[in-house]
Amino acid sequence: KIKYSLKMKFKQVSHEFYTKKVLNKLSSITDSSKLFLYGQIKTEIKIENYLLKESNFKTRQLISKLRVSDHNLEVEMGRYKNVPRDQRLCKLCNKIDDEYHFFLYCKLNSTLRDCLFLKINNINPDFTNYQPLLKLKQLLIPKSELLTEIGDFIKQSLELRK
Repeated sequence: KIKYSLKMKFKQVSHEFYTKKVLNKLSSITDSSKLFLYGQIKTEIKIENYLLKESNFKTRQLISKLRVSDHNLEVEMGRYKNVPRDQRLCKLCNKIDDEYHFFLYCKLNSTLRDCLFLKINNINPDFTNYQPLLKLKQLLIPKSELLTEIGDFIKQSLELRK
C-alpha cells in the first residue's frame, strides 16, 4: 500500500514538474521561432477537444497544421528562403502574412471571414470585442459546434490563395 502511494505521488510530482517546464518553455518562444504561435495558444498540456470531437480528418488536419505553422503562408515559406520575418508579406495586403493576418485581416478571404465570424457571434456574442490573440485562440482551439465551419473557412481560404 505504501509502495503504491509513493508511486502515485511520484507520478503526480513528476507530471506537475514536466508540465510546468514545458509550459514555461512554450511561453518563452520568441516570434522568430516556428512554434511562436503554438506557444501563445497552448496553455495546458492535454489533448485538445477538437481532436476528439471532430470526426473529419481533413478538418482536424487543417486546424493542426495552422496551430504548428505547417502551412504555406508567407511567414513560413519565407523562413525556408531566409527572408527576414518583416518581409514575409501577403501578396494582396502587403502585411506580414502570418496566422493572425490569415484569420483576422486578409482582404482575400474577408467574405469567408465575415460569414464565419457571424456564426461565431451567434454562439459567442462577445467574440467581436476580443483582442486578436483571444480571437485566434477561439479559432485554433475551437468549440465543437464550430469545428466544421472553421475547417471550411481554412480550406476555402487556402484555396483562394492558390
